[in-house]
Amino acid sequence: MLTAFVGDAHAARREFEVLSRALSKGTKFRRKVGFKGTSRPSEVIWHAKEEMWSLLVPDYTKNRFWCCFGIENPRDRTDLNIAVEVNPAHEGTNFRVAGAFAKDARGIPIFAITARLVVASQVSARLLSSDTT
Repeated sequence: MLTAFVGDAHAARREFEVLSRALSKGTKFRRKVGFKGTSRPSEVIWHAKEEMWSLLVPDYTKNRFWCCFGIENPRDRTDLNIAVEVNPAHEGTNFRVAGAFAKDARGIPIFAITARLVVASQVSARLLSSDTT
């Protein structure tokens, strides 16, 4: 069961930082990340065990965090495509952005996608579980 996180800007920033620390473990690569007809040079982190990369940007827009994930190995490619974005609001709950912070039954923070479905990022939970258990 997931519990939605609702909090002020400081609490949302803390949740983002917890997830960022967990996702900072990995090999860093400077690559072009493509989205909506363009690309942006960015530092992505490759998580070999999970076979995915992550890119977390706290202040990409004024109202939400920018959190991207992909499955292409950056060792083999210079241009990467985003497989999924989870972009929680900087403050409170905003269902116009496709992302939210949540906690699982054990209290481990995760990213959740808010769209037609609510889907938890189990990769985040696996990466965090070694830090919190």
